Amino acid sequence: MEIFPGKVVALDRAGSVEVSTVELPRLPGDDQIVFETCLFHDDGLSEVVEQYETLEEAVEIHKKILADIQAHVVKKQQS
Repeated sequence: MEIFPGKVVALDRAGSVEVSTVELPRLPGDDQIVFETCLFHDDGLSEVVEQYETLEEAVEIHKKILADIQAHVVKKQQS
């Protein structure tokens, strides 16, 4: 049985954080396609912050997460 490898939906950087949204690997016949967004920090830590059932939701919320992090980076630079 071959596992579907998944794929990158969006990948961006904001300051010291890489924002990655991917389609998760799944077994053939799986009905539900699951996407998730993970933050990768330059210090080596990572955290899954959201999971989604649709590609549209994954893209939309990826953009919102990225915008929030970018706003935080700008605010921090202005302090």
